[in-house]
Order: sequence, then C-alpha cells, then structure tokens
Amino acid sequence: MKKQFYRVSAAAVALLVGMGATGAQSATLSEAIAQALGFNPRIKAADSNREAVNYELRQSRSFYLPQVDATAGIGVASINDSITRSSGTDDYSTMQPEEYGIILQQRLFDGFETDSLVARDKARFKAASRRVYETSEFLALDVTESYLNVVRAQNLLALAEENARIHEAILDSLRQRGSGGVGNRADIDQTEARLLRARSVVEDTENSLQDARASYTALVGELPPALDAPGCPTGSIPPGEAETLAQLIAQNPTLRALDADVEANDARVDLSESPLYPRLSVEASSTYRDDQDGAETWEWDNRVMLMMRWNLYSGGRDVAGKREAVARLGQSKFERSVALLQAEEETRQSWNALRASQRRTGLLTDAVGSSRATRDAYREQFRVGNRTLLDVLDAENEVFVVSSELVDSQTVECFQQYRILALTGGLLRSVDVAAPATTDETPPSFEDTILVE
Repeated sequence: MKKQFYRVSAAAVALLVGMGATGAQSATLSEAIAQALGFNPRIKAADSNREAVNYELRQSRSFYLPQVDATAGIGVASINDSITRSSGTDDYSTMQPEEYGIILQQRLFDGFETDSLVARDKARFKAASRRVYETSEFLALDVTESYLNVVRAQNLLALAEENARIHEAILDSLRQRGSGGVGNRADIDQTEARLLRARSVVEDTENSLQDARASYTALVGELPPALDAPGCPTGSIPPGEAETLAQLIAQNPTLRALDADVEANDARVDLSESPLYPRLSVEASSTYRDDQDGAETWEWDNRVMLMMRWNLYSGGRDVAGKREAVARLGQSKFERSVALLQAEEETRQSWNALRASQRRTGLLTDAVGSSRATRDAYREQFRVGNRTLLDVLDAENEVFVVSSELVDSQTVECFQQYRILALTGGLLRSVDVAAPATTDETPPSFEDTILVE
C-alpha cells in the first residue's frame, strides 16, 4: 500500500512539472488566432467598413471627370397667347410639347472641393485599414486570453483530479488497515469527507473548463481540441515600462487609427472652405424642342459655355459649416488624447500586474516545493505514528491549493506579456500570424476607383 501511495504522489509531481502537455491533436495559439481572424465577424465588419470607404473615395474622385446628363420630356399644353390669338380666335390651343437634350459639364475650378473630398476619403481609407489591424490585434489578444484560460482550466482540472485520486488512495489504505484491525473509523470518515470535497472541486473545475471552452468557441468558431500551453513572449516585449510607453504613440493600433481620423477631419476643414470660392466649369449642351410656347415648330439649341457661379450669400450656412468642421477636428484630437491616456493607463496596469505575478510566481514555486517536502515528511511520520491523519490531509490540501495558485499566477504573467505586445501593436507578429490583407493602407489608384463595374 505504501508503494501505491507514492506512485500517485509521483504522478502529481510529474503533472505540475509538465503543465500543459496535451495530445497529438492539440491546437497551437498561432493556429487559434489565425482561425479567429478568418471566422470572427468583428474582422468582417471592419473589412466591410473599409470596403464602404473605398467606394466613397470612388465617389469623390468622380468629380474630376465630366458629368453627363440626359433630359427628355413630353406632355400636353393648353396655350392662349398672342401667337394663338393671331389666328383670329380666343380659344386655347392644345399642343404636345417635346424636349430632348444632353448636357456635359466639366469642372475647371470648384474651390478645391474635389481635392478636399479625395484627401478626406484617403485619410478615412487609411483609418479604416488601421481599424482592421486594430480589430485584428485586439481580437488576437481576446483569443490569447481565452486560450490561456482553457489551458489554465485544463491544468486546474488535472490537479483537482489528481488530488481526488490521492485522497482515494489514502482512503483505500485506511480501509485496508481497518480490515486488518489497525486504524479507526473516525480516520476513515474524515478521509471520506475530504474525498467528497475533492470530488466537488473536480466538478467545479470541470464546469469552469466548459465555460472557458464556450468563450473560446465564440471567438474562434469551434470547440477546441486539446490546447498546447503557449510559451510566454518574454523576449518579444519591450525591456521595461518606460520603453513601452515610448512605443505607444507610434505603434498603438488605436492611436494610429485615430491619427488618421484627425487627418480626415483636417481635410474636412479644407472642404468646408470650398463654398467661399467661385466655381468655374465648361458646359456643353444640345437640346431639341418641338411645340414650345405655342409655336408649332421645332428648334435645336447647341451651345458651349464657360460658366462661373459664385454664391454670395447663403444665410450664414458656409461660415457655420467651417466652424463645425473646426470643432470636429478639435473633437478628434481630444479623442486621440483620451485614447493615449487610456493606453498609458493600460500599459502601466499591465506592467504592474506582470511584475506582481512574476514575484508571486517565484514565491509560489518555492511554496510548492516546500509544501511537497512537508507533505512527504508528514506521510513518513504518519506511517510510523508521529503524525495524525489530519496533518497528512492538511498537507495534501496545501499542496493542491498552492499548486493551483501557481497555475493562476503563471497564466496572469503570460497574459500580461501578450497584452503589452497588443498595446504596442506587436502581438500578431510575435505569434507569426499574418494580419488580414485589408490592413493595407495604400488607397486604390485613380484608375481602379473610376472604373464602372
């Protein structure tokens, strides 16, 4: 019975040393993130927004090209004028007027409206592309957290199951001793109670694992197979908090998207000034009219005109429009400032949590070793009658509790490193997963945007 008891103990040690080992069909963190990028609707929504902005850029560029309109009209007219009365009657003359025409207009100068529209939509296209990357990076962080939670739950469940098996082994040993006339009923009852509690912990941990799997499925799209414990990206994160804060301005995905928003709103200010300028265009038209104004005849009207239009007063609308654009620009700058403060706060929190978990992991690692040594000593002393069963059971519980806390601390330590990478825009690169193609910020060429599908 002593040999059986120590075989179970050795298995528990092997479990803690090899935390996270899984079967041949395991999924890696990189595979989970890549699958989520192809499945999750958050990415598809960001892609659709980018596509919509692309078509808005096409609309803006269309004003560089000629605008062609066709007109047509036919109807019935009842006319009484000097022409109809020249026939000697005051009766109304009923006619069927017709009119057909085509008008071509080419802008020559529009107060920089088209240039401003295109500049605005190029910036918006850049912002939309950066939001695809922002969404991808923070979706990858969510997948990482969910992945780590599943691994954590798997490890805690394995610890709980091993703890229950150890109690079963102790109970079997006591029952055999009792059948041989050694031991007492109180020890058996006490161990049975501890075993039931250990089994209850197994049930709770199994439920937590199922919850973690459900969260993972919502992000990735399918129930996970066994998951490999990912390595922590210790060598990929910046060397310290100050270096991370320095990288935020240029690399934080949210700030980069908001930078493009500021650029777009700056172009909107230029756009708001375009109504203050005159507009110059070339207009060519050809119109055919028949039975117009009481005359039973037809006419062709062909002309090419250089047209200038200048709104001199609009009730203050143009001035108000410019002030609105300036206010929107200020709003976007302040929103970026808010996002920077939030990113700095999250960075400091991540580094605080990382440093605390690193210290805690070191302490708990030592505590696990000490609690195992204490447990092993208590087992030997109990065997020779120098320790009570309660001492042994408490020592076993201490090993389980401290081992579980070590798993939690290691998970937090690893996640905070990935969070720091996400804040600096480097999580996808650290796991060697390519960002979606729609993160390309290069706007389509003029030729691509003016082609009619």
